Amino acid sequence: GNRRRAVQAVAAGCATQSCIGMSMRKPKLIREHLRTRRLRRDARSTADAELLARCARQSRALGLRQAPALLASPDIASPQVSGSMHPVVLWPASSALSADEASLALAHELAHLKRGDLLSGWIPALAARMFFFHPLLRWARREYALNREAACDALAVERQCVAPQDYGQLL
Repeated sequence: GNRRRAVQAVAAGCATQSCIGMSMRKPKLIREHLRTRRLRRDARSTADAELLARCARQSRALGLRQAPALLASPDIASPQVSGSMHPVVLWPASSALSADEASLALAHELAHLKRGDLLSGWIPALAARMFFFHPLLRWARREYALNREAACDALAVERQCVAPQDYGQLL
């Protein structure tokens, strides 16, 4: 009777609020997507033969099927990986990293590919869109991101055989 209608009304209200909340976040998602596409589109293949060779060696050592494309971008300040289906490493066009620092930074970015972070990152991203109202969501996303980066740092330190404090100076 009345109780059932009240429960249905509350459920319908929650669903409506959820849809409104997700649609309010859609413009930000679209802006982020367009920014990423622009970064990839405007980036150019790097001419740094040493960096390309290092990328190929490190990719093989990590067991990646193939080395990702290495693109130079004037619009970023630090290296990053982009693209879950066709990943590329975006490298700052005006990078002032030494050869050792570049190796460490590249190892970190390739670790994201080895771990499958770009694909598995969709899970918390979708959860954030669906459960935007949950009070623990921000904390969980921050913890996920910190642990993901720590795992890539650990893999980079292990593969490059460097002391953690040397790696820490790069950060």
